[in-house]
Amino acid sequence: MSKAVKSKRNERKRNDLGSLIRSEFSLIIGAVTAAIFLWFGSRLVENLEHPAATGVIFIWLFVAVLWSAISVVRHADCLAIKCGEPYGTLILTLSAITIEVMMISAAMLHGKNNPTLARDMITSSIIICRASTPISMPSWR
Repeated sequence: MSKAVKSKRNERKRNDLGSLIRSEFSLIIGAVTAAIFLWFGSRLVENLEHPAATGVIFIWLFVAVLWSAISVVRHADCLAIKCGEPYGTLILTLSAITIEVMMISAAMLHGKNNPTLARDMITSSIIICRASTPISMPSWR
């Protein structure tokens, strides 16, 4: 093989890896956030004496959860388009239900008796799923 062909192949591999990292950056951020909170446990959110630190942690978690949820819905939508009508609807429905179950499970593992938290979690998951999926209008012709 010539040097030009090898350099083109190496450049394409680098571009493919960079493209993959850019498209799946939300997965990396979500995994790093989960690992940090698993490692430190509740020590990050226990200290409420410093409102600035609490605000930064809140914004960090809010962005990570929202970005990850929208990314899941985007991936499910792409799979639904590729799979076609009956399976695509099933994939979108299962992804929405999975997000809801995970959010409700996280609320139940919280440990405190707060009945409005589950309701708020369901409402937020519905808002996330409805806001990020395109609405296809039926044709009446």
